[in-house]
Amino acid sequence: TTTTTAADTTTETKTTTTTAVETTAGSEGTVATAEQTTASAAETVKPITWIDFWELETSSPCGDQPQEEWDESKNQTIRNCNTWRYYPDFPYLWNHTNCPDPCITYKCPKFAKCNTLLSTTEDMVIQCTCQLGTVMKSDNSSCIVPPPTTPTPRPIPTLPAATKTVTGAVSRTASTLIIIFLSITIVSFLVFRIFDPHRVIQMCEEISLLCAHLCLFPSAYGSPVPVECRVLAILIHYFFTVCFTFMLLESIHMYSMVASVVKQKGMLSTKQNLVVGWGIPAFVILFNMCFEYENYGAEYHCWLSMDTGLLYGQYVPIVVMVVTSFTLIEAAGASEEYPTLKDCDEVDKKTAQISQRTLLILLPLVFGSFVTGTIAEYEQQVPLYGTFTILNGVVGGAMFFFHITSHPKTRALFTRITSKIFKKKGKEET
Repeated sequence: TTTTTAADTTTETKTTTTTAVETTAGSEGTVATAEQTTASAAETVKPITWIDFWELETSSPCGDQPQEEWDESKNQTIRNCNTWRYYPDFPYLWNHTNCPDPCITYKCPKFAKCNTLLSTTEDMVIQCTCQLGTVMKSDNSSCIVPPPTTPTPRPIPTLPAATKTVTGAVSRTASTLIIIFLSITIVSFLVFRIFDPHRVIQMCEEISLLCAHLCLFPSAYGSPVPVECRVLAILIHYFFTVCFTFMLLESIHMYSMVASVVKQKGMLSTKQNLVVGWGIPAFVILFNMCFEYENYGAEYHCWLSMDTGLLYGQYVPIVVMVVTSFTLIEAAGASEEYPTLKDCDEVDKKTAQISQRTLLILLPLVFGSFVTGTIAEYEQQVPLYGTFTILNGVVGGAMFFFHITSHPKTRALFTRITSKIFKKKGKEET
């Protein structure tokens, strides 16, 4: 270790005075050297250029340090280097001539950088700072990749008991409305015994949506999550996926008729539609259960846990089907330019054209209801529950009206009934 004398720089006088502060007891030669250094330093002007800074002409070398073995009988003295901040205006400029930067010889661990920014005029502080995203080990021996942090568990959102009761009653009321509308629609077509491929697709949409809302009625959640809650969450996931799958199949059926791809009954037969519509969602659910079974259900609801990987397992397939359905609807918009096939069933084509317009309304409504419902259950927010309730009522009424009016037989019956009702009202008013 080397030592130097303390130096103070004054900008007004533009001179530098150096004074020796520590000497070895009884060493007259060291005192004489310090006096000579002071006399010569007083005549030296403060360095102006960087070359002058690094030459450090105003400083003098420190005396030699004693050996590593400490021997008190020899009256040894260890001198502290006093030129850590030789120039006050440039605190990080080192006096490398008389007090070399310790980082030149100090060896830090791999991926660490040595710095002496915390050093003062009296104390030397050597610090190794890890870089490239690494952190220092607890014993300061090496830089390591930081261990993965444990995420803070999300607090369970809760509603006051009275509010929870009200929101539950409101959401069940909305589910009841959609169940009633869908039940009337299914029964109406069963009475007329209409089972053509297009109607079968729509009927499966209604049945799957009805079953999904039936599964929303029970409150089987708890801590730990009971098996019943997991089963309900799986069923809700399955039935909603079935509903969107059949909406995609309806889009395919619509496009094949409107764009004159086939003459009648759509691209797929009734059995093919049933197998695809109920089979693909089953495969999707089984795939999710293989990896995310423990994430089905939660401590306070039995729907989708949006803070787990199950979110992607539910949303990605549904979003893909919704986007594909809209693409087919848009592609069928230019179908008027296509030549009409010979012996084409005009009734099926007319029904498909009506379906093209109704899907543009029903598809975003059902998707919006699904998204709002999952977020409302997960966040436990009253405004979302209210939105979910309104959307359910609109979906039930819209699906009842559009499906009834899309088929010629039920459309004629609906027109007859509504005309009689309006005639009676007109007579009563007159």
